[in-house]
Amino acid sequence: MNVSHLRYFLKLLHTGSYTEASRQLYITQPALSSAIKALESEVGFPLFKKSGRGIAPTNEGIAFGKRVAIALRELDEGVAEGRATHSGNTENLVIGIERVEQGFCMTPLIRGYKKQTGAPVHFMLVKCDRDFRTEKLLTGEWDAVCTLTPPLDSRLQATKLIPYRFYLLLHSHSELARQKSIVPDQLQSLTLITYHADAEKGSATERFLVSQNLAAIADYEDEGALTSVVRNNRSYGALVLLPAKDAPRPEGVATVPVATDDPDFWAYLVTPVGAECPESLNLFLSYACKETYGNSRS
Repeated sequence: MNVSHLRYFLKLLHTGSYTEASRQLYITQPALSSAIKALESEVGFPLFKKSGRGIAPTNEGIAFGKRVAIALRELDEGVAEGRATHSGNTENLVIGIERVEQGFCMTPLIRGYKKQTGAPVHFMLVKCDRDFRTEKLLTGEWDAVCTLTPPLDSRLQATKLIPYRFYLLLHSHSELARQKSIVPDQLQSLTLITYHADAEKGSATERFLVSQNLAAIADYEDEGALTSVVRNNRSYGALVLLPAKDAPRPEGVATVPVATDDPDFWAYLVTPVGAECPESLNLFLSYACKETYGNSRS
């Protein structure tokens, strides 16, 4: 996919005018039109439609634009960090993440920290297997792990990083899908399922189900399979933990918050205790804590 075409698409999306977009891009209108047509042919759906005398983005174009903006920003930052690494001035920090949305939520914290401090640090986010996190942290292969389950090992410490809360994923035409929130008693009318990573023994999900005298009939290893079940069954509801804000929600289903007595749970950043934790990571954690809940790291 041509990166220039993606940049042209974003400019046209933001300006809403071929004339203005081509002026700001320093290219001709025919060249811009040709680039957009080529991109539409590649992605397989229209990005813009006629609107009066001008144009407007299609629903597909709006959704695509959100992802393109993120991808190009990451690309530009990657190039900058690659150049800094090549010059030998950058420190690399490896952080394991158990779930995709954790990386999505950490990205603005990382970006804000680097912008505020100017620190030459490159954060590498890698998929984490919970069974091996302690070994990888203590051997120094990873510098930190983002997880919903804080460790019991005294050699590790956990810092609150991302607030989570319970949500119910529902068929979009379910009666409960129209509500702003759902109280626990209403869960009795549904066939509940859970995401396996949320519902392990001792987890917040298990404790909540037990406290409400509820039970899930199944838990799913794959988030996509869980969403598919809900999308195809109006009587089903998936109880999941998701970031409280600023994170993408599963597509094609309704996402309704569950009103609990303790609505906030946390994704923690787990690090080795003491000197084993890089100073740059401690500084990042102090910044992240202030941004997230207004307190310095204790």
